[in-house]
Amino acid sequence: MKRTYIFGFMLSAALLLSSCGGNDQSQAEAPAQDSVAEAPVSDEKQPEETFDDITEIFTQAFPDSTVFARRQSSRISVDVTSSISADQPPDNWEEILQALNDALAQSEELAEGYGAATVSAQLETGDETILASGYSGAVQYDIFARASEQASESKSNPPTITQHEFDQISVGMTLTEVQDIVGGSGTLEREIGSSGSSISVIRTYRWEGTGSPVSYATVLFEDYVVYSKHSIGLE
Repeated sequence: MKRTYIFGFMLSAALLLSSCGGNDQSQAEAPAQDSVAEAPVSDEKQPEETFDDITEIFTQAFPDSTVFARRQSSRISVDVTSSISADQPPDNWEEILQALNDALAQSEELAEGYGAATVSAQLETGDETILASGYSGAVQYDIFARASEQASESKSNPPTITQHEFDQISVGMTLTEVQDIVGGSGTLEREIGSSGSSISVIRTYRWEGTGSPVSYATVLFEDYVVYSKHSIGLE
């Protein structure tokens, strides 16, 4: 009887120890909740679109100027800021125009590769006076070629806008071209954005009409290039 009691006691103790050891092993094998590291969240911005080959064409044509290219709607716009004065043409002005014309022609061949309809370019002074501009592979405007015409037109062409003048304004023209057509500088009504930024500057100019007292025309420019126009009551 005593022997049976002792044997039962020893068996119970062995089972108890086995049970405790199993729990320790189970806990040791359980993975820690903090052992799984979360993947880092990347806040890296997508790189801005660049047009290095187009920029290089205009940089080679105007090595002493600042060249900046950007996408604007369906075209690629290039701003060439030079040290040329708008007071009078330099002695090599014809050569400068030819360089701009050649750069426009070369860059136009690259437009389709960027999904753009055309490449436009403006040769400007430091204060953003447009000296020459072009698109579709050729120079379209020359400030000095218009100087003598503008002088004679100023007497006969008032600063108001007519329907005929409005019809001559087309998408892709520069502000200077529009001012020459109308005969006046117009009034800057609204400006959204800032010069020198990667975002286009939208400007709205207004010209009073020659029709009823409420006749006028507004032209919207994207970085001084026409992209829409509107008129009321012109004659």
